[in-house]
Amino acid sequence: MARPRLTGVSAALALLLAGCAVPDAVQDTGPGTKAGFPAAEFAWSAQPGTASVDGTASIRTPEGDLHTCAGHDVVLSPRTDYTLALLTASRAREDPWQPVEWHSEYERFRRKARCKGAGTFRFVSLPPGRWFVLAPVFWETSAGRYNVYQGAYLHGEVETGTGGTTRVILTAANRF
Repeated sequence: MARPRLTGVSAALALLLAGCAVPDAVQDTGPGTKAGFPAAEFAWSAQPGTASVDGTASIRTPEGDLHTCAGHDVVLSPRTDYTLALLTASRAREDPWQPVEWHSEYERFRRKARCKGAGTFRFVSLPPGRWFVLAPVFWETSAGRYNVYQGAYLHGEVETGTGGTTRVILTAANRF
């Protein structure tokens, strides 16, 4: 089994992968247009393959409670120059949580898997390549009269080969 290479990144990548909208530095003709999108860079990721990625995503609180990505969509995004440019552009913003826009064509190359109750997810039929994995782990707590959401996006990077399963375990160490 291939061992995944995990890397930590800023909150900006969470926005990039989770579903916000092409930063100005990447976008040639405005959001949602087809001009300027480097489809050839992503072509490999749209091919059928025989590899899979199995993973878990969870955060253990200081009190010992375990929270998982259960019920949320985990995103698998091809690692390309375009996605790295999105990351660079979003990091350059003063507010790292400010949503960035991406090209509408990018959406068709992102894969989603629903995280199951035990915090597990699976992507199948993947071609060989490098991928970003992003899993939201959030929960609601009571703070007096108000409910507050806590948690984080957990991020990893995996590389798939021809066939086989790559395993990724995302924990608080992978938080943004």
